[in-house]
Amino acid sequence: WTRFNITGNTVDSILYNNCQFLKIASSYSLQTYIVGNDTVNNKAVIFYFNLNNLSYSFKYIGATGSKLNNIIENNFSLWAIGDAGLFIESSGLNSYSVIPTGTFQDLYSIGQTGANLYVGGDKVFLNGTYSGSVLSFASYAHPTRKFKGLSTNGIGTGKTFSVGPCFYNTSNFGASAVEYYN
Repeated sequence: WTRFNITGNTVDSILYNNCQFLKIASSYSLQTYIVGNDTVNNKAVIFYFNLNNLSYSFKYIGATGSKLNNIIENNFSLWAIGDAGLFIESSGLNSYSVIPTGTFQDLYSIGQTGANLYVGGDKVFLNGTYSGSVLSFASYAHPTRKFKGLSTNGIGTGKTFSVGPCFYNTSNFGASAVEYYN
């Protein structure tokens, strides 16, 4: 195991060493996108790393107080989620935009099936849909639930499976959930 180090760029090296990286999404040809947080300056980051040639860049650096928790990539689109309802979208993997979610709850898990994005968080489940190129969210309150991880089962039925303090089976695109305890 060899630790990757940034040399030749002091600013990037300091930022990289300040980061705690949490989740990774890989795209085509061993290109990866990694969400993390600059723990010194308290900012969310998306770090790009190409495993073919070891090139890198910081694709997104958030505002002070921002935090990212998860990321997914599919077909040259990328979505990252974080605390206080933070949602980052990149179409084409070049520009990165903050998309309003309508919630200020912390978001932890994300999945995609077809044109739907599913986002689980603290007391909230979001169903994101596109109208043309505009992403909007339906928000469903779940006051006693925390969706820490989810799977969309890949068939576009509106069902997801989530974990938190227990196992959840959500239906109707997140509008309802059944809990299973062990």
